[in-house]
Amino acid sequence: MWAHSKYPAEAQPDIVTMAKPLANGIPIGAILVRDEVVKVVTVGSHGTTFGGNVLCTRLAHHVLQRLSTPSFLSELESTSTHLSTLLHRLPTLFPTLIPAPPRGRGLILGIPFSNTAMPGRFVELCRERGVLLLTAGTDCVRVLPSLNVTKEECEKAVAVMESVGEVMVEEGWTKDGKVHVP
Repeated sequence: MWAHSKYPAEAQPDIVTMAKPLANGIPIGAILVRDEVVKVVTVGSHGTTFGGNVLCTRLAHHVLQRLSTPSFLSELESTSTHLSTLLHRLPTLFPTLIPAPPRGRGLILGIPFSNTAMPGRFVELCRERGVLLLTAGTDCVRVLPSLNVTKEECEKAVAVMESVGEVMVEEGWTKDGKVHVP
C-alpha cells in the first residue's frame, strides 16, 4: 500500500507521516513508526493539530481498510501498469518534446520534457481538453490520478496527451523549445 512497501526491511523508513487523504478529506494527521521508534515516541511526547478524534479516526480506519483490501490493491497495480505502458509510448511518438520515458512509480509519474518552456504549454493544452495535470520542477509534467482511476479513464487521458503532443509538434516546438513560425 505504501511506496516503500516493496523495499527490503532495512530500507523501510523509520517514520511515515500521513494527513489529507487518510480520512478522505476530513482533517487528520498521523504517523506510522517502526517498533524502535515507538520506544522513544511515547504517549504525550508527540502532538498534532489534527490528531485523532472519533469522527476522523473512524473515517481513517475505514479508508485504510478499503485501501488495503487485496482486490483494490490488485486493481490499483494493474491500472498503474496500464497507465505506465500507455505513457511509455510518448517518447517514441514525440521525441522532440519528450526525450525519455516517464519516471516514477505506481500512479505517481512524471513526463520529462526537452526543455523548461514545454511543460506549461502541455499542461495548458491538456486542461483545455479536460485533462488536469501539473508541472513538476522545471522540465516535467506530473501525472497523479486518483487511486480509483479506471483503465478507460487512463486511456482517454493519454489520448488527450497524444493529441496535445501533435498540436505542439504542429506549433513547431523543437528540442530547444523555440517555436518556428512558417
